[in-house]
Amino acid sequence: MTSCAGSTACTASTASSPRASPSSARRRRAGSISGSPWTPRHEILNMRSGLRWLAGGAALYLLFLLLTLPAVQLSGRLTAWLASQPGAPELRLQGVSGPWWRGRIERLQVEGFTLGPLQWRWRPTALLRGRFGLDLALEGGEPGGGTRLAVSPGGSLYIDALSLELTAAELLRILPALPVPVQASGRLALAVERAILGPDGLPRELEGQLEWREAGLQSPLAARLEHLVAELSSEETELVARLSDRGGELDLGGEARLDPASGRYRLDLQLRARDNPELRDSLALMGRPDARGYHNVIRSGRLPRL
Repeated sequence: MTSCAGSTACTASTASSPRASPSSARRRRAGSISGSPWTPRHEILNMRSGLRWLAGGAALYLLFLLLTLPAVQLSGRLTAWLASQPGAPELRLQGVSGPWWRGRIERLQVEGFTLGPLQWRWRPTALLRGRFGLDLALEGGEPGGGTRLAVSPGGSLYIDALSLELTAAELLRILPALPVPVQASGRLALAVERAILGPDGLPRELEGQLEWREAGLQSPLAARLEHLVAELSSEETELVARLSDRGGELDLGGEARLDPASGRYRLDLQLRARDNPELRDSLALMGRPDARGYHNVIRSGRLPRL
């Protein structure tokens, strides 16, 4: 047994014992942080890389499921939701096919009004404005046309580049029963450059044109109207239609105004017959013409709520 002879000898013995270098201590600490003593560093890196690939694969799979979600599932929920809402229009969809972002409806009925076939395609560029957008196109049949729609988070509906064509006979079939039987011919063409409907369904803005081409009446009187035009716009809270003709047996001018919120309307028309004695006699029932030969028709009232 070795003993210290004095404080000096013990101090020398302690100083001569081996000491760990700072670099080896740092290596031991790094090893304890990177993993257990039994797991090599390259295996840990491989595990992390594998987890990243697994997460990426799961994200792609979820995206695939979203893109291939059948539209028929969403259409069923839409019709069921509308049926549960008081005052909502009755909607029926038949022959729904394709994924939700690009599909087709063979037949669509809204309150007895039939459309179809109808194709739609998701428009992702609408997301740049914070809206969900669709491109719609009607194929064949009556009516025909298409439009671009977008819905904002607040519930406003934006309509751009809407075109719709149908015959006058088809329009009369859709409209409620008129007090006097009317037979008409020709085609109606609606072109809306821009329209905005608020969350309450009432129009806020409107800009477009409605044309009645090859227009004609068979009853209650016979008249060849040729081409009638209504320029559509919005002024403050009112929708305005300025009416004119482009030939035919009826000289037409004036405007119609409607306040969508209250349903109040006002008609201010000027009518004059051209080379049609029967039409001239019918207009004479409205009273005496003015100095220019026009019959002025002024009507106002309130439309019934739908």
